[in-house]
Amino acid sequence: MKTAIPHSVEFLRMNSSCYGIICLNRIQYFTATKTNTQNCMYNLKSSLAQRKSLTNNKSIVSDSSRKLLMFLILLFGFISLTFGQVLNDYRSIATGNWTTLTTWQRFNGTSWVAATNYPGQVAGTNNVFIRNGHTVTLDTDINQSFASLTIGDETGAKDVLAIPANRYLNTLLVTIKSDGFIDWLPNTNHTLSFPANLQMIIESGGLLDTDIPCSADRSIDVGGNRYTTCNGNGGPTVIGSFQDIINNGGINLDYDWYGGAIDVSGFINSCSPDAIYTTVGATPDRNAGTNWNNSGPRLNRWFRFVATSTDIYIRVDVGGTKGTQLRTQVALWQTDGLTEIVSARYNANPDNVSLISSGLTVGTTYYISVDTFDASYAGTFTLCLTSNPVLSCGKVYASASTGNRNVLYELSGATMVPVFTAPQNVGGLAVSANGNAYYDNATFDGAIPFYRFDGFTQTNTGASVDGLNIGEAADAAGNVYYIDG
Repeated sequence: MKTAIPHSVEFLRMNSSCYGIICLNRIQYFTATKTNTQNCMYNLKSSLAQRKSLTNNKSIVSDSSRKLLMFLILLFGFISLTFGQVLNDYRSIATGNWTTLTTWQRFNGTSWVAATNYPGQVAGTNNVFIRNGHTVTLDTDINQSFASLTIGDETGAKDVLAIPANRYLNTLLVTIKSDGFIDWLPNTNHTLSFPANLQMIIESGGLLDTDIPCSADRSIDVGGNRYTTCNGNGGPTVIGSFQDIINNGGINLDYDWYGGAIDVSGFINSCSPDAIYTTVGATPDRNAGTNWNNSGPRLNRWFRFVATSTDIYIRVDVGGTKGTQLRTQVALWQTDGLTEIVSARYNANPDNVSLISSGLTVGTTYYISVDTFDASYAGTFTLCLTSNPVLSCGKVYASASTGNRNVLYELSGATMVPVFTAPQNVGGLAVSANGNAYYDNATFDGAIPFYRFDGFTQTNTGASVDGLNIGEAADAAGNVYYIDG
């Protein structure tokens, strides 16, 4: 079980808690452990409002200044009543079901009006607020996405989101204020589900239902996986109990977690910026790859991509500008983040580590985890992906003896299909189990250099052979064997 990391989240609000007296509201930042303050107009300490006489210490404010000051006070008071509302925000005006229109008002851009749809019934809902001591029962799944849900208004009366059955809310931000509460009715064991990458903020005093009987069947799922349960049991994806989540201020998922995996679909057929990711400070989540040797996971980070072809080639680059990590381990997982497809690890400490997979389903999301041996080898790294045809030791490859001698071909049925054009002639082709092709320069001009093609680029291995090389083979570690003709 992975423990959630405590965090402090800043909010921006307009303090308007001194109604009934002359009050100058001010914008203030505070954390979940905030102390509310107010700046009421008992003694305005501004150069406009109060100028001290050097002799009698009395205020000498002109009538025009007073009028301007009162105008500003009224203006700020008006702003405080509307601050933060945007078009198609919803707020509760009564206790009732989520789908009951009389439960809600909608902000039309100028003022609050009667709702003609419930929040999330149609596209375009922004922020939803449960307030004023109301209980809103989530009587249906909300599949349309909306910006955020805030439960509580800090006026003291308890504001409640009630869960009567298994329910889904399509929002990525939930805030439970100091008087907010998510209640499973009546102390039942249902699942409240959210999409992946949820951020749930629970301020001091905010609550999840921990009433007895408190079991693993009362749960919150994120991205199709169980992330927290009432008692903290429920399998390897559970990060803690409801009370743990409350104590830690909520759920804040980044790429240290499967649920916060970074979408790298945009890097397919390219690489991320150099050294942009790091295992420094990471913690373990889920499983180690079967080919890893770190008895982990130890410091794994998570990524995801949507397959654009049936093949994928993944490489973790380190060294130089690419990163400082050593002893890299990498694995490819099915959508659940638990079922391994393939994994690989370093041979020498500074190795780039790559893996390939064929037979992916186009349009399906797959997950990548990157780890290292232990904290002493943690560091930065670069991630590269390609969906171009990749090399596999389970396929047949060849190079031509005449014409197009610089092209690598793959046998597809009865046809040789080009997969890579090298900058020189290719001879003596071999493919290792980790998807690297090895071949020599077939120009036959003295010492013959060996090259490696990893699915992205050709590099010179630094090795060479003399004479006519008529056959090669390679093992998973990249050792090349050849016959000198």
